[in-house]
Amino acid sequence: MKSVAIRSLVSMCAGTLLGALTTIGAHAAPVVTPVPPDPAVAPPAVWVDDYTIVAAPGELPVSFEIPVHLDTGSVPIVAYDLQVEIGDPTIVAIAGCTGGDFLSNPFAVASECTGPGGARIAELDNDFVDLSGTGILAVFSLEALAPGSTEFNFVLRPGFETLTNTGAEIVDPLYNFRGGAIDVVVPEPASFALIAVPLAALFAQRRR
Repeated sequence: MKSVAIRSLVSMCAGTLLGALTTIGAHAAPVVTPVPPDPAVAPPAVWVDDYTIVAAPGELPVSFEIPVHLDTGSVPIVAYDLQVEIGDPTIVAIAGCTGGDFLSNPFAVASECTGPGGARIAELDNDFVDLSGTGILAVFSLEALAPGSTEFNFVLRPGFETLTNTGAEIVDPLYNFRGGAIDVVVPEPASFALIAVPLAALFAQRRR
């Protein structure tokens, strides 16, 4: 009789423990093992520098250029497609765009450089040779129209691709594209004189 009672007690305890373990397992958070990025794969990086345009009173509009820099990383390219926009086209407007010197034998696939608030340029290398390294991908011509601050940004379409002979490489926009700030400054006449005189003296000294 005792053995039957003991067996029943053991069976009841085992069932309770198994149920508890099952409940814990059902509610436990899954174990996620992060996959480290492959250090051998460095996607292309595209960026522009920040610019400050200082104009004399009454001198605006002022024309200037912004080159788009490229570092292919470990992904050679044979074509590119860039779309850009100006944050405030009343301060700075896009007047045109041309391809840079990175592609050895470029062929314009698309060129919409009329602006003023945005433009797009796409080129393909006619030799179909995968190119690696750093260089100027494109050059945008702009006009400073009024004092103020604005931005030169890349418009990142979903699935932006740089084309290679082996296929398309997806470029992560969060890490590989950087726009730039543009400041247009027109000092007051007295302040401009304080800036212009030292610059003129420096220029004269260099010419000697």
